[in-house]
Amino acid sequence: MDSKLFVAKKFFEIGSDDSVTADENAEFLKCELIRLKTATWFLKKFNAAAKEMKVDIATNIILSEGFLAREVGTPLEASGLDAFEEGSSAVWLVEPHQTKTVLKFSGTLNHLNRQDKVGTTISSFAHFSYQVSNQELIFADIQGSPMNIQGRDTIVLFDIMSHLPTSDSGIGDHGPDGIKSFISQHHCNYMCQGLKLRPLLEKEDDPADSEESCEEDDNADNNEK
Repeated sequence: MDSKLFVAKKFFEIGSDDSVTADENAEFLKCELIRLKTATWFLKKFNAAAKEMKVDIATNIILSEGFLAREVGTPLEASGLDAFEEGSSAVWLVEPHQTKTVLKFSGTLNHLNRQDKVGTTISSFAHFSYQVSNQELIFADIQGSPMNIQGRDTIVLFDIMSHLPTSDSGIGDHGPDGIKSFISQHHCNYMCQGLKLRPLLEKEDDPADSEESCEEDDNADNNEK
């Protein structure tokens, strides 16, 4: 792995009194990696769409790399396993080490409408992902660290959460309630407008009202600049 520094993640508890078993940890980390790879795919689509439609977005945003590593032989002391569970072993999610500085762009159920270019880009990216996923995916708890990669200032996103209608994308998935939280809090910005994203209003709303609402959001953003 060259001379890079890496960090390894494992779940020991998830807010309950019961400890996390080796198999549960492996499943949770698999979900974490799937979220990471899924967000990477959507970000590439988002960047390509912005380039094609000539929308000025922040292009210095990337997703962290990551892979799963399974221990072989005697468990490491850090794994917290005293002995192998039958047919199980410790699994870790390994990612490149980031800086200690962490920038928060959204929470699990709180979706900020920041006015800086990076924040506006990430808000529009979340809207884009929701539309491209046929209104079935919301990325949440979006955070990143500023890094200098090959001489370029870059924001590396990591530990992203998501909400699905089925509530099964991993830890922190609030299902339909999580999706509704984004719909109710997101304000369309000029990037959403440039990408011709549909306004986030309930399906039963009148289409004409939806278009007007999105335009009002955009005008409000422009007035604040």
